[in-house]
Amino acid sequence: MRKIERDSTGSIEHDAGYFFYVETEPARLGPALTAYHIVDGDRREHPLVGGRLDSKDVVKAIAALGLEPFDFQKEVQTVTTRLEKEAEQRGGVFFRVTDPSGTEYEIVIMTYKGKFYLRERDALSTIDAYAVYSPKIAKLKTVIDILAKYYGPLEFEYGLP
Repeated sequence: MRKIERDSTGSIEHDAGYFFYVETEPARLGPALTAYHIVDGDRREHPLVGGRLDSKDVVKAIAALGLEPFDFQKEVQTVTTRLEKEAEQRGGVFFRVTDPSGTEYEIVIMTYKGKFYLRERDALSTIDAYAVYSPKIAKLKTVIDILAKYYGPLEFEYGLP
């Protein structure tokens, strides 16, 4: 998961985030999650990585969700259309809630069913807003929440250790 901020010319100003991967060796210990912090585009070991027991729990919890790759923009549009129709039937108007910061996020998750890839502006606020309306987006949000729970807040701020 990366947060990419650009200056007014479009050049990357800050590139920060987190890189997680599952280690399967040694096999007798079971899968373990390793985390790196991305600072200025470089990976650094994450200071909040827990022991193997915690990371095993993380791997199991994420696997149990059954997240499958999906087209994020298509899902958001499908949900938006449904909510607009429901609001219209009640005589109201649906307003899509987003954080207009314009910050671009990249989220890549390899699952047993394939690769989920998302690169979009304001993605985290959209995920938060739409998770209650879409089981697919809810699973994605839960994965992010699980990682934050076990490894500390996943703060996408420039300059974190």
